[in-house]
Formats: sequence, C-alpha cells, structure tokens
Amino acid sequence: MNLKNLFLTTLFCCAAGTLGFASTASAQCTNTCDTAYDSECDDGGPGSMYSICALGTDCADCGPRAATMCTNTCASSNDNECDDGGPGSLYSICDLGTDCADCGPRTGAAPPAAQNSAANGALCTNTCASSNDNECDDGGPNSLYDICALGTDCADCGMRITCQNTCATANDNECDDGGPGSMYSICEFGTDCNDCGPRN
Repeated sequence: MNLKNLFLTTLFCCAAGTLGFASTASAQCTNTCDTAYDSECDDGGPGSMYSICALGTDCADCGPRAATMCTNTCASSNDNECDDGGPGSLYSICDLGTDCADCGPRTGAAPPAAQNSAANGALCTNTCASSNDNECDDGGPNSLYDICALGTDCADCGMRITCQNTCATANDNECDDGGPGSMYSICEFGTDCNDCGPRN
C-alpha cells in the first residue's frame, strides 16, 4: 500500500468513524520490506523493533497487520479522554479503535490465529489481561513483568520466537540461547531449538 492509499484509507476510516462505521479493509501481510525474514519486526506497528518499512510489509517477522480501525462506538467516545486501551490511552474500557474521536485511528493486530501461523515457532496474541498497557508483561526478553504467558502480550512485547534454529551454533548438542538449562548465552532466546528444545 503506497502512502497515498494509506492516507486515503485513514481519511475514509476517520470519516466513517464519526458516523459509526468501521473500515472494511482486509489484513495487510506482505514481505516486501527489505529486512523481512530477519526475525526483527520493522514495520513500525505494535510490537515492532524498528519503523524502517511500511506497515504490513514485514509479515514474516511482525505477523499480519489489521486495517486501520476508527469508529466511535465506545460508550464514552467524544469525552476528550482516550478509552480504548491502546498506546496513549487513559483507560481500557472500550475495544481498540472504538474511541476514534479521542484516540485517533488505531492499527491493530490481526486475529491471534492468523498471527500464530505467520512465522514458524512464533507466538503473538493479546490474551494477557494487561495487554496494550505499554508494558511488556510476558516474562520474555526485555519484559518488565512475568505475569502472563510468553507471547500473550504481543502489543507491548512484540512477537516471540520460541523454536527456530537460526543460532550459528545450532545442532552442536549444546544449548546456547541463554534460557533455562543453557550452557552458553551466545544466541538469542529460542533460536537454538534442536539443542535447547522449544521455549515457552
């Protein structure tokens, strides 16, 4: 999707949101980003590490991205307080994208089933009770808390890769990913699956 189409989609979405309609655009999922397949989400969306590619163009690393959401179906819409639980919101009393007047357009994650199949061994759902609070709570690398299962706070932590063999020393009969039971910490967590087993 080029910038002009993205702008028009966002503009239509917001106009529709004031009338109570949602955008009907489908999930975005391509791998046209130059850094796709590098195990780092680079599309600037929720949970991404970098913003060097357009939203939805690094599907292998980020998972499918849903279209922009912008409605005012939240009961407390138009009260000058963002209530949809997304980034910058004051409250989480409405669904993401339903308080457009106060929060602006939201770009959310695609359904968990689609995300889980987006990349081999990847986990990315928002089933954690404290998902979308701008704090990573799944106990994985760089998380602030360990109150939810790994991969269930995708909006705040990003996609978790739990079983790949991208470690340079994979298959050497020594666990090198720094996780529980590992001998060394020379590779990223979950990237020495044959030696360490699946990480969860």
